[in-house]
Amino acid sequence: DQWGAFSLRGVYSFDEDKSKVRDLSVALGHSAVSGLSAELTWDKAPSLNIFSGQAALALGELYRWLSSVESLGQDFKEVKSLKGLVAISSMVGGGPLSDTRAWRLKITGEAKNVVVDSSRLPAPLSMTGRFIIEENRLAVGDFLGAPGESSVFPVSAAVSVGGKTFPDSSAGEEGSGVFGVFSWGGRWMLGDPARRDR
Repeated sequence: DQWGAFSLRGVYSFDEDKSKVRDLSVALGHSAVSGLSAELTWDKAPSLNIFSGQAALALGELYRWLSSVESLGQDFKEVKSLKGLVAISSMVGGGPLSDTRAWRLKITGEAKNVVVDSSRLPAPLSMTGRFIIEENRLAVGDFLGAPGESSVFPVSAAVSVGGKTFPDSSAGEEGSGVFGVFSWGGRWMLGDPARRDR
């Protein structure tokens, strides 16, 4: 069917207070999560804690699935296409289910031949490189971007979001070992910054 092949395995336990998974592996189509250990606490303020996990995300496939969901269509209307692979080597953290903006996460991974085409971009943007996401900050290293037919060497940069200005961007061939740090305040990078506040 449209979702592709599905598989699930791992150890699961639950009681009236908590639900736990250990070494959970889930595969759907060409995307998969593996080695996931997490705990869901059921109390007055339910919360999720992730202790370990890896993932391989086929962005083209996920984009087709998510953009076809009527309730999510608004968030993807400005993204014309999305391709490539995101490989997550480590993810830990969590927070309250009622407010994902309050989550504290650390995710380490790599973008491989990611191509984004958005109405907010003058040309499709190609990206390859390593990244670390921690809370509301994104650090990139050995990151290459190619807008349209142009090429951008590894960059140290920052952006201005929500009225708060961060350091000016700079780029150069000698920056390949430097991490660029971005802050987006929990908002979509290619969408309307106000959406997350609604």
